[in-house]
Amino acid sequence: MTQIPAGPAPLLHLGHPESHIPLFDPPDVASKPAGPRGIAIFILAAVFAAFLGLWFEAVGETSPTPHVALPWVIPFLLLLGSIATMPFIAKHFWEKHYHHVALALGGLVGGYYLFVLGASGAMAKSFGEYISFIFLLGSLYIVSGGILIRVRRQATPKVNTALLLTGAIIANIFGTTGAAMLLIRPFMRINKGHIRPYHVIFFIFIVANVGGSLTPIGDPPLFLGYLKGVPFWWVLEHCWPMWLVAVGLLLAMFFVIDTRAHGKEARAEHDPHDAGPAVSVFGVSNLLLVFAILAGILLHDQLVHIVHVPWRELIMTVAVAISLATTPRRIHVENVFNYAPIREVGFLFVGIFATMVPALNYLAKHAEDPGLRAYLQTPGQFYYKSGTLSSVLDNAPTYLTFLETEIGKLDPNLLQTAVEVVKNPESAAPSEADFARMRARNPDRYVDPQAFEADRKTLSEAILALQEYHGENVRTGKLSSDQVKVGFLLGDPQLNWYIVAISLGSVFFGAMTYIGNGPNFMVKSIADNAGIKTPSFFGYILRFSAPCLLPILILIWALFLMGKG
Repeated sequence: MTQIPAGPAPLLHLGHPESHIPLFDPPDVASKPAGPRGIAIFILAAVFAAFLGLWFEAVGETSPTPHVALPWVIPFLLLLGSIATMPFIAKHFWEKHYHHVALALGGLVGGYYLFVLGASGAMAKSFGEYISFIFLLGSLYIVSGGILIRVRRQATPKVNTALLLTGAIIANIFGTTGAAMLLIRPFMRINKGHIRPYHVIFFIFIVANVGGSLTPIGDPPLFLGYLKGVPFWWVLEHCWPMWLVAVGLLLAMFFVIDTRAHGKEARAEHDPHDAGPAVSVFGVSNLLLVFAILAGILLHDQLVHIVHVPWRELIMTVAVAISLATTPRRIHVENVFNYAPIREVGFLFVGIFATMVPALNYLAKHAEDPGLRAYLQTPGQFYYKSGTLSSVLDNAPTYLTFLETEIGKLDPNLLQTAVEVVKNPESAAPSEADFARMRARNPDRYVDPQAFEADRKTLSEAILALQEYHGENVRTGKLSSDQVKVGFLLGDPQLNWYIVAISLGSVFFGAMTYIGNGPNFMVKSIADNAGIKTPSFFGYILRFSAPCLLPILILIWALFLMGKG
């Protein structure tokens, strides 16, 4: 009788360092179990936060956009610049005081809005979005941390490529951070003894960035777009060809490189006597909880019309509580599951969501300024400029900044008329009375009959788009102002391309540097701790992203965005 070999060697556990760089170095030991008391406290705090976020959204919905002076954008730039550079130029200071910096800059801007501008509604709106944002990231991070994957196969180019493709797909379900943390250790283990820097870099390219560009769950910028009014499946419907080309070319490039490396060195083949499964997944119940989170997001708009409570966040709370209560300790230990990364995201993003409000308000009021408009006219310009900033700054606020810039170009007269139409549940389409009010508000523009007909068509297309994508909210008259604004981009096929360009630029270019997206440096840190030599910051760019990734990003522009808009 053939003896079945023991399972894979245990994961490498290193001693806990004295400190780690927030968002860059993940801890090396698992957190202590939450326990019944800790879970109960979490549930109470989460439910309170969920209802607080709902109240913030209601307060912010009716608030006007205030006029803000340009210097108030400086705290936003300081915070993003600090996140990008402080881990390199003042590591120890940043380790100890990153949360103080974020809270201080956010508090400065918040105080100005509350006590000087008297624009508390604008800040409430942003914090309502922050609460929804951190609920999504936190729930996916915690639930995916309860899933353990083991692969009982030796690495070959085909196996490696299949694993990267799997990561690209599940990044749209678990998020890029969740997918990266779920798969990086199995990926390193099956390549043990043969792993090279290109393995880690292409993992960052495909799993931690480009792969998660199809759903709002995939990458934080897309979830912020979803909160603003971009429908859940819209990005998948419009961006799948770009995803297919980018992921396909990256996988093909990796397969060629890995095949050449495989031919130059002897790699142990899989033991034919190993009767164990090729892939073992532990903590399967957490997979069901991930789908529960997905269902909560998809059904939120329908459920909220039945009972006006924050269903999405409450379902996420229940999923996290069940995961913490039922996940075996062994899985968390082997995954090195720790709350530090999500705690750090929470602190940094509370500062980001506060300080970005002046930037968004300024762009909303100045999007038509000649100096700004000259540099942001075509989808291609939005793609490259949002991508350039996303490669060195956080891509979530970058996405919102450019989306707000395009929304700011919309005619306020059309927006006001659209709001009047969709806020009336009895109105299925703009009436002649609506068009008459639109004409009366801007008689000088409509001296030209062609201008009136063009705006009439634009308004009608926007209303049709809102009925198609947000039908339930239109029927009940509960569309948010952001959904109405985004509806104009959705209703015009030419303006569609701006959403596509911003989405692709913010997600794809996040792979250009280690600091472009949160999971990038976390993957690098895990690889470094496992003894894998990874490129330096500039080595990453010069050896990999510039020669390998950038040509693909340019090709995406040439194939899909050039000449659009």
